[in-house]
Formats: sequence, structure tokens, C-alpha cells
Amino acid sequence: MKLSRKEILGLRKKKEAVFLITGATGFIGSHTAIKLLKRGYRVIMFSRPNRGATAGERIKAMFEWFELDTDEFGANLEIIEGFLDKPDLGISKKTYSYLLNTVDEIIHCAANTSFSEKKRGELETVNIGILKNLSSLINSENSRCYFFHHISTVYVAGKQKNIFEETLINTPEFNNVYEETKYRGEQFISEVFPQSGVRVNIYRSSIVYGDSENGRSTLFNAVYYPVKMALFLKNTYRNDILKKGGEKAKQMGVRLDEDGSIFLPIRMGNKSGGTINLIPINYYTDAFIAILEYSVDPGIFHIINNSDTTLDDLTGFFSKSFNIKGFRSVSGEELKEEPLNALEILFSEYLKMYEPYIRDIRRFDNKRSEKILSKSNIKCPEFDLDIFSRCMNYAISVNWKNPWK
Repeated sequence: MKLSRKEILGLRKKKEAVFLITGATGFIGSHTAIKLLKRGYRVIMFSRPNRGATAGERIKAMFEWFELDTDEFGANLEIIEGFLDKPDLGISKKTYSYLLNTVDEIIHCAANTSFSEKKRGELETVNIGILKNLSSLINSENSRCYFFHHISTVYVAGKQKNIFEETLINTPEFNNVYEETKYRGEQFISEVFPQSGVRVNIYRSSIVYGDSENGRSTLFNAVYYPVKMALFLKNTYRNDILKKGGEKAKQMGVRLDEDGSIFLPIRMGNKSGGTINLIPINYYTDAFIAILEYSVDPGIFHIINNSDTTLDDLTGFFSKSFNIKGFRSVSGEELKEEPLNALEILFSEYLKMYEPYIRDIRRFDNKRSEKILSKSNIKCPEFDLDIFSRCMNYAISVNWKNPWK
């Protein structure tokens, strides 16, 4: 190994370790960078330009969203513009040499999270190809980097049905190309990176949503997805009833009741024991930093919620938050007895790609992570009605959009 455990702990304790963060303007990358800066670490944020905005302009906008100023962190914050998918990261030889001689630890957050098979090429480039480019940086004889922190997902488990442990495993089948490419990325890391004496931590999270305390977020997929669709249907048919006579709503079985609630006849079939595992971004960053600072020996860590959320929970939260009736979770037997109606078919087709996650029968062991987090009294909040309402109302207030993308 390039550095001993004692040397690594010493650098971190004195806040002398320099971190390079990829995907710095992404959801997890941005929150991680801010957390590290607030703790006094020196951070190099690596970002590409996008839609006419430079990396610096994008990161400045990101800091404004966090109600911070880049100047507040002085010399502890650096911004490098480049392209991770290009040779030598798309930066000059001088800048590349600077990274070789400066970066102590890399936190790799950059990822493509699309589920679409049509985008396989893009996912392979981002989720696997970029790792090959970073390995060239790390494996250089001039590189001082001694630790690589890889942000992954528990869903590299693929279609396994057993308890998935905090180890590398052989996964035969996947639900989508995202799971597959993240799995292949882990395999590449485990085979290539240790050869250069670099320690590797892999952090596998479940589904990350917004801040549980204030509802703020910059990413609105996963648990937000069915809510956005259901609200679209609600508003569409409510408008039809109030302004167009309600004929289309009537055909779908939608009605407006006297108490002001809207009846939306959508049943979501639930597999026995199927749940969704949700963690807020504030818990994720707390957990990540705690594991990073504590763990010096390489390892795999699952960052999950020990309390799963059921479809009954989600449909109940949605109905109470938005004054809706008829939207509910039912058993598969009930759906067999009464086939899906037109509205349910539409909704089901829209949610097809999220089926493995909202009715998930996979389970994840987190003993290694929990051992560290319990010492710091870091606990994941249970996803309840209050948190659901805060997060969804914030998403609606920003029209489900990231302000700096």
C-alpha cells in the first residue's frame, strides 16, 4: 500500500488530505462536496461545461442553491473543468500533472443512472469507461493518490432474491443496463485498482431522495416518479371535470366528490413482501463521511434504511397529502379477480421500469456499515407522511427541475 493506516488517519485528522470529486454537480456529488468543505477538507471539484455554462459557472450556481458562496471556502475549493470520458480527462498536460502530484483521495460520484437499453453505449462509457481513464491517473508512477472511494448501488445485486451481503459477488442477471454497468464497474475496480497499491472503498446505497428535514432536492426520479405521474393524471381529469364537462374523466372512472377530493381508481399490485428502500440525502452524506473517516482498510459498505417502506405506505401518504381517494395498493389476487382498468394500464406502463424497486423483494445486509454508524449515532429516519409531504411539495414548487442543470 502507498501509505500506512496511521499516515492516512493522520492526514484526514489534520484535514490535510486533498479530495478530488467527480460528478461534482450531480445530486450525490454536490452534497458530498459541500459536506467535505464544511468539515474543513480541501476539495477539487471536477466538472464538465454544459449548455453554454462553464464548470465554474455551474458550480457557482450549485453553491447558490445551497445558499453558500464559493469564496467562503477560499483555497480549500478548486474547480477543474474537463471531460472524464476523454483521454487524460480532457485536460492539459500541466493540469493532469497537477492532479497526479496533488490528489490524495478520489471520490467517484459521476454516473449515468438511465435504465434505457437504448442508451447502453452511454452507460458503458460513463459507468465503466470513465473508470478506465481514472485508473490511468491512479496507476501512474507519479500519482500520489492512495484511496479511491467508488459510489455504487445496492442494486448491483441484480435479480438475486437472497440477502445481499457487503462483498463482491457474481451476479448472473440484471433488471436493466444501469444495474449491469454499475456491477461491471465494481468488477473492474476490484481487479485493477489494488494492483497499484490504492485502497478502495465501495459505497452501495439504496434509493436516495431529498433532504428529510427541509424536502429540498435536485433530483426527482425513483420515488418521485410515480407521484409526479399520479398528480399529472389527477390534475388532467380534475381540469376535464371543472372546465370541459368531465366526459373523459367519466370514461376513466374518475370523479370529483362533494368534499373536494378526487376519486382516482388506480390499484397498484404488490408482490408478497415487496417494499422500497429509501434514504434521504442528508443521512447518506452523514453516513458516507463517517465511513470514509473511520474506514482505512478497503471494504464494501451498504448505506440503506433498516425500515423499508411498503406500497401501502406510499399510496396512503399520497392520498392524504393530495386529497385523493381510490389510489391504493392491493394483492395480486385481487387484480386477477378484477382486471386492470384503462387508467391502471396507463399508470402501470408508465411505472414499468421502476417495478423492481417499488415492489422489491431483495434484502441488503449492512452489518459493516452499521458497526461504524452506530458509534457515531447516525440513524436513518423512517420515511413517513411528514417527510413525504415535505419532499413532494418541494418538488412541485420547483416544477420537478434541477435549477442549475
